[in-house]
Amino acid sequence: MSSLPVPVLRNSPETFTLKEILDSYDPDTFEKATTLFRKPPYQRTLKKPVEWCKALVNSILCGKSIGSIHLSKWVTHFLDEDGQPSSDEYYNMEDGQTRMDACMRFRMGEFDSAWGPFTDPEIAVRFNSYRVATVLIQKAHNRVKDCIYFRALNENFSDLQESTSLTASDRYLSQKACVEHNFEGSSLVNITLELARTQLSEYMKEYCAVRSLDRDTLSKRLAYMIAIVSGSLDPALANLSYYSHVPYLNNTPDDTSWEDKKTEIVATLKQVFRAIRLALEIKPRVKSEHISAYCNLPNYLGPMLTDRSVYPEESTETFKRRWAMCINDCRTAKEDGDKDWLRQNVYKNLADGVIRNCKKEDLESKMIAVRNYYQNLL
Repeated sequence: MSSLPVPVLRNSPETFTLKEILDSYDPDTFEKATTLFRKPPYQRTLKKPVEWCKALVNSILCGKSIGSIHLSKWVTHFLDEDGQPSSDEYYNMEDGQTRMDACMRFRMGEFDSAWGPFTDPEIAVRFNSYRVATVLIQKAHNRVKDCIYFRALNENFSDLQESTSLTASDRYLSQKACVEHNFEGSSLVNITLELARTQLSEYMKEYCAVRSLDRDTLSKRLAYMIAIVSGSLDPALANLSYYSHVPYLNNTPDDTSWEDKKTEIVATLKQVFRAIRLALEIKPRVKSEHISAYCNLPNYLGPMLTDRSVYPEESTETFKRRWAMCINDCRTAKEDGDKDWLRQNVYKNLADGVIRNCKKEDLESKMIAVRNYYQNLL
């Protein structure tokens, strides 16, 4: 007997002209958009270089295929201002937003095609009438709840990328809770964002170059943020690999909830960040110095989190002084033009791969090297 899963999604071929799409496309406000064509909250804000965009537009004007886009169809029902039943039908851009972004930039005059600008009437007619092959995704049947449909589209988003590969941060962003669609998302992602907004906000901004939680920042820094939050409980997770975190997106490695571990996470990370703060108190920051360099995972934060994990009984003061000395020795050497001091002195007996990587055993080796180097100096 077949054990095939019950489908949630179905798809069918469709076409839209570029004019139909671009005349009613809002790529910037995501779920808050009111246009016919929109971007779902888990989509990215990618922008290709102008030369790439020009090549795409030139292909369109030559009638070449630019590949299909993927749209999901949504219908929401509500009561209008007169209390009468009404509905809103729209399409979310599941795949193809980079190409549509390039097309919008051409229409707005950011660059010209090989034959001239969009304002040329002949070019505008040909461009606007170009038909875009579309895979239209819909609910498999009307009984599928919106939250189930949204989750399936979310998973589908991670699978269908055909051009620019998803980064770890992109994948995590697709697991962010979405109240509008009753999507709970990943507990690990949600806790990380909550702590970055609240108890760890000051440290994230000052030391980790996470100065805001807007979509652009999260698309670059979320994987790093999750690495240090999860790594505070288990150094084996202090890395940027999305797939190493997949088993723990909703529960910690010891199978408890991330919510229950918030206090422990905050306590550990505050100890680590206060070691960096101590370094700056001893040796004040100089103009244009980037302290976030001393918060990278392979050389500093990863070994520091490992140190706290392996030696939890050691006094916080001893831990802070050790790492403050290490950071300041590196800063002083860098001021003298030696950017490789840590590798050549503290990590000198370690292989390049160990220094570069964030596997648990690599972080332990670097942690031991730091403890050995400074054991007689504390």
